[in-house]
Amino acid sequence: MGKGAVQSFDDSNIEFLDEAERERYKEALTGEHFRDFLISAVGKHLHARAKQDVEEVKTVLLDLNPHKEEDRETWNRLQLKCGSAKNFLDWCAEAIINGDTAFQMLEDDED
Repeated sequence: MGKGAVQSFDDSNIEFLDEAERERYKEALTGEHFRDFLISAVGKHLHARAKQDVEEVKTVLLDLNPHKEEDRETWNRLQLKCGSAKNFLDWCAEAIINGDTAFQMLEDDED
């Protein structure tokens, strides 16, 4: 997740050693927000739908030939649908992994 995508937070009561520590804290917090979202009812629903879409598209794509004129439009539409669902899953996983890494770096800095 890029710096522009990190959720803003009120850090006025926290003393950081430097800007790098502040950024690690924000990244760790963002990962926790994603984790909380994915265990919420809406997050569970969206995650399940995205996984379902990817699996459904895989099954249908096996029966299509992108080189045949009559299959090309369906192929392209399904590729887009699958790409969107896969992006959602990847972004969630990336935010959580980056958050966990940032948290571990903060923990290591304390030692």
